[in-house]
Amino acid sequence: MISSSTKAFLWSLIILSICGQIVNGNDDISICKKSLETLKDNVEEWMETCVDKDGNDDNTTACKEVKQYNKEMMQMQTEMCFYEEFYPKPYLIIMSFDKVYTVDSITGDIHVSSINGSSKNKFDHASRYNDIEIDVVENVLYYIDDKDIKRGNFDLTRNEIFAKNVSARDITVDWIGRRIFYIDSTNIIYQICLKKKITSVMRLQPGLQFSSIAFDSKHGYLFLAESTEVFLWLWSMTANKHHIFSVSIRSIAHDLTLDMVKEKIYWRVSNGNVFSCDYYSHNVIDFGTSGGPMAIFGDFIYIMTNVGGSVVSVHNTTDQRTRRKFFLPVNNGYLDLAVAIHGITPDLNATKTFRFPSCGPYTYYRKINGTLNCTCMEGFSGECNSCQAPAFSSCKEALKDNSSTDGAYMIKTNTSLGYSKVFCKKIISGCFGEGWTLVMKIDGNKKTFQYNSSLWSNKESYKTENGETGLGQNETKLPTYWSTQIKKMCVGMKVNSKIKFISFEIQAESLYELIADGKYRKTTLSRSQWLTLVENSSLQQYCDREGFNVVGLRGGDAEVKLGILGNNENECISPDSFIGFGGSHDCNFCGVNSCGNFVSWSSNDKNVRTMGYILLLSCCIKGIA
Repeated sequence: MISSSTKAFLWSLIILSICGQIVNGNDDISICKKSLETLKDNVEEWMETCVDKDGNDDNTTACKEVKQYNKEMMQMQTEMCFYEEFYPKPYLIIMSFDKVYTVDSITGDIHVSSINGSSKNKFDHASRYNDIEIDVVENVLYYIDDKDIKRGNFDLTRNEIFAKNVSARDITVDWIGRRIFYIDSTNIIYQICLKKKITSVMRLQPGLQFSSIAFDSKHGYLFLAESTEVFLWLWSMTANKHHIFSVSIRSIAHDLTLDMVKEKIYWRVSNGNVFSCDYYSHNVIDFGTSGGPMAIFGDFIYIMTNVGGSVVSVHNTTDQRTRRKFFLPVNNGYLDLAVAIHGITPDLNATKTFRFPSCGPYTYYRKINGTLNCTCMEGFSGECNSCQAPAFSSCKEALKDNSSTDGAYMIKTNTSLGYSKVFCKKIISGCFGEGWTLVMKIDGNKKTFQYNSSLWSNKESYKTENGETGLGQNETKLPTYWSTQIKKMCVGMKVNSKIKFISFEIQAESLYELIADGKYRKTTLSRSQWLTLVENSSLQQYCDREGFNVVGLRGGDAEVKLGILGNNENECISPDSFIGFGGSHDCNFCGVNSCGNFVSWSSNDKNVRTMGYILLLSCCIKGIA
């Protein structure tokens, strides 16, 4: 006689078969028939192996495992094929260094999409920070690609840069509050509004660094893994104050993963072991599974395992048993995974939406007796709910005090933060005036700022951290390029540690306004003044066309964004020499010279590459009072 448990099991399968045929005509559930046939084959195989002629189950561990697996597949089949509306089908989204793999969690089918324009490559991806997060409202994914945060749909047929040059280490999406939080290598937490892309910042107490971040949109909790004191931190909103609750974890945590339904948090440590605890408990549980990045869906936790993460093991979150494995192409350098589903309708009217940080941007937080207390960040003034950016419209204003010294100051710019840290120099030998604002530093040995570089025509900064460190060797383009109004310009070139500067008057809204459109604009400098920038410099004797966007009449010869041209013929049709910034030339064997002195087709050919500096003297910032 067949046992009662086996009868129930088989009867469920019969009902499933009959009803499954009814819904197989639904185009939204096209895999019902295929998955049902697979399930029937699995059950038949189990019966042949694990059920004797009298209908009794074999109680071996292997047979119990197979039976339990088939039950779970039946449950999935029922939920999938008898769903009244569009089925919320789960997918695994798995990222490698240059591809995204979308895995159907029912059938195991894999769809592969290339990441167009990815800055990673197969040999250096391990040194990059990588993370993928799902916005369940718009069904798009956000991911880190080198220094940028990008977003796209699940097959990446739509893919774009969401935030450029942010150097994020980890990101998390608040799909109710419609924003992204991210952390970089500093102790600053950033949030970006998804619609307006407005960025605000929160700074925690000095000395802290964070290895991972996660946000629970349902409850309004922000979790941080702190790697200095090795704590998990949780912030919540109570009586309009931030209260901090921390759990000592003894080892640096990575890949914070939340189960918002059961209110549990998971993380892994450097050896791959996974741990968990509930939102409010100090009791940390060793989950007992070693692996890589992970994701939670329903009662299951998906964890990358094996060499190169080529297997995703699915474990039950309650008894930790392995329930299924997805096998991926081997050794593709998988970096992170997430679980995406269709059909989620978040409660946008939820009362527990988290408006963090409530004290506003430019705020400094310190943990005192378990509570976060805030003041304005260094260089800002006001109360915590209205910290103001520094009142410096330019370096001239920042340095007007006789006691002020050269250095980096907060200068207002037309950026999402409203300010930028900029090197200011009070007096420059060779330039008339005081209070110079740095705009650019150009290395003539590199192609970064050649004549046709897009950096001349766009409003994108370049390595702003190098704009805080004085007149050194590291290139930069600061937001002052498009933000700072001009009364005078000071330009300099350095060769073998010797710097020569010259200055001239010019009225403009910004350097961007003078250069970006590519139109020629004359300045008032003479040939002899340009020659003073480089010791023992020379120019061919004719042409002497100087100013901004300086090119020959036929184009394609020597050209500079700012400087002077020379020619061996008594015309400016085909100049062969220049002194200037943003240089290019048509000499294929001469090498790069984007800043300095270049001469060809003469008895005294030169290719002197210099370090170039462009600074401005201004009265105010365009568009900022």
